[in-house]
Amino acid sequence: MSGGRCHLFQGISKNCIVIITIFVCISFLFPQVSAAMQLVEGENDLGLLKYSETPKTWIINIDSGDMVDVGVYTSTRAEPSRYGGWKAYLKINGEKIWEHTGDSNIKDYISGTTVKESDYRNQYYDLTSKFHPGENTITYYHFTGDGDHGIKIRYTKGAIQTPTTVSTPVPTPTLEIATCEPGYCGIIETIKYNGVEVSGVLTSEQKEIGIRINEILDDVDPIYGSRPVDREITLDIVTAIDASPVWSETRNLMQVPSDANDLEIAHELGHYNTYGIMMANGGNPAYVPLWFREGLAEHIASTATGTKMGTRQEFFTGNLETKGSKDLIDSAAVNLLDEARSAAESEDLDSNTYGASATFVEFLDDTYGKDTVIIVMVDSSTGEDLISVLERETGKSFSNLQDEWLEFLDEEYKVYEYGQYYQTETPATSGEGEGFLDSLFNSIFSFFGL
Repeated sequence: MSGGRCHLFQGISKNCIVIITIFVCISFLFPQVSAAMQLVEGENDLGLLKYSETPKTWIINIDSGDMVDVGVYTSTRAEPSRYGGWKAYLKINGEKIWEHTGDSNIKDYISGTTVKESDYRNQYYDLTSKFHPGENTITYYHFTGDGDHGIKIRYTKGAIQTPTTVSTPVPTPTLEIATCEPGYCGIIETIKYNGVEVSGVLTSEQKEIGIRINEILDDVDPIYGSRPVDREITLDIVTAIDASPVWSETRNLMQVPSDANDLEIAHELGHYNTYGIMMANGGNPAYVPLWFREGLAEHIASTATGTKMGTRQEFFTGNLETKGSKDLIDSAAVNLLDEARSAAESEDLDSNTYGASATFVEFLDDTYGKDTVIIVMVDSSTGEDLISVLERETGKSFSNLQDEWLEFLDEEYKVYEYGQYYQTETPATSGEGEGFLDSLFNSIFSFFGL
């Protein structure tokens, strides 16, 4: 009877093969589960896993009001990213959050969209809403044969505060009109980078805007570097009709209409970060020409929100397409950039000139790199002439840079495609290309001087 047993040192019997096969199947169907663990404040490394060690499930305990960000890291890239791993997926409490569907495509079940894994490198995924107080499970699987992958969790205790219920009625927040721009009076609350901290009562709508600001900041930060000063923002939830988002550096105040979209919010946060970087390096944002400051913020907004072309860039390039020939398109683009450069106040800029500025900064970033953009931004904020800094850092005259920008508009935005539908050559004469009847009637009209 001993011949039927699975002896490692006596060769692999048929029974042994069956047992190993069953073991592998059970391991796949029933993921390895770790013992319940209590997260600590800050970054928690759950460890690297070979593909054969997945799927792996961890049980974690969190408290009410805590923020939980989840990221994937690898044996060669320690900085966590939102997604990662071949054929990988992530589940929270049994609910699938995202999965890899081929190439660099990720199906994100929270947003309901397919995104590129590479667009979300070096940033955590805020999954706080998917966790509840007490025990939670997080499951990760990957089938990457050439490297180990693992999970890191960034844990912030008490980041989302729930107003304490008291026996006495809570007073309604008052309008602080003195801190509002004319026509922009709203409720002043404080939003902090790692979550929403409230000193009064926030409506669900106001709380949602605060959370959105923090999420968008997470996407804005990696572009040119996070603001290296106090991250606290005073937020004015604006109720005025036709109000626009505004960032006031002098008062550290951000005014946001309740119906503002993510692109608009990201634009103002772009100002918030870049102004802070300039000031931390001894600069004054006011020294940087308005067109470049606004172009920076608009480029950051379209990048952070994952839109290749923001609404202003789209309006600008769409306007160019109607001009017809390449020469007319080039002339219109340069004129609009000149118009943007001459603007003294934000009110002097429109969608066309905003778009011209934004695509020029995008061109600099794409062609010469973000380090060049940062140097131009910081050095011009210390009093150096922006055009001189541009020419020094790129090694090109501004005229040559404009020519390269026009080529960039063609390659990236295809502004010349519509030009092919316009007649740009001298019309045919002497009946060339005319049909017989057309030629006959034209001859008759000419005879009678018509």
